[in-house]
Amino acid sequence: LCVSKNIERIVRKIAPKANTSLLYNGITLDKNIASKEEEIQYDFLCVALVSTIKAFYIKGIDRYNSLAQKMPDRRFLLIGCSESIFLQTGIKPSGNIDLLPKIEHNALVGYYKSSHVYCQLSRRESFSLSLAEAMSYGCVPLISNTGGMPEVTGNLGFIANGDDMQNIADLAKKAITQNRSSEYSERIYKNFTISVREASLNKILATIL
Repeated sequence: LCVSKNIERIVRKIAPKANTSLLYNGITLDKNIASKEEEIQYDFLCVALVSTIKAFYIKGIDRYNSLAQKMPDRRFLLIGCSESIFLQTGIKPSGNIDLLPKIEHNALVGYYKSSHVYCQLSRRESFSLSLAEAMSYGCVPLISNTGGMPEVTGNLGFIANGDDMQNIADLAKKAITQNRSSEYSERIYKNFTISVREASLNKILATIL
């Protein structure tokens, strides 16, 4: 069971005769939690559970930090990565990034609703549930062209070359001029909810039972 077409391609390359099925992840956050729209506090948001140096680079936190340095007049928030991990890498957090440790899942809603652009600049990403969650609350997506993330965003938002910081910065400047929109939410609720995943799983099971 592959959570993206990208993962399915990788599996088939490794094991050409593997019996695979596509089963996208599904978000579980309730859209109605704290349904009132909140005032925008952060221009850019990234959510990534980072507890090792390896994860720091896989999740592209160095890229996100470099983007903040290129846009010193904008407010950035990073949830799930502590300053101690930055210290281990030898990278100093940009002065315009607020760092929060891991928080309760439902507590993310307030930050999704009060952030303008959701930014995920990972070097490897099978799907990215946090991207889907952020879009479900209207955040403008800005991602690297990595793994299954383009499948999540479809033709919406902005897809950057993760190895080109100038390209990332140029697209970030465009993304911040776009309005938060229900079209992002509609895509997620049409394709990537836990109920959609359940229905897809039932179809797969029906073919093998």
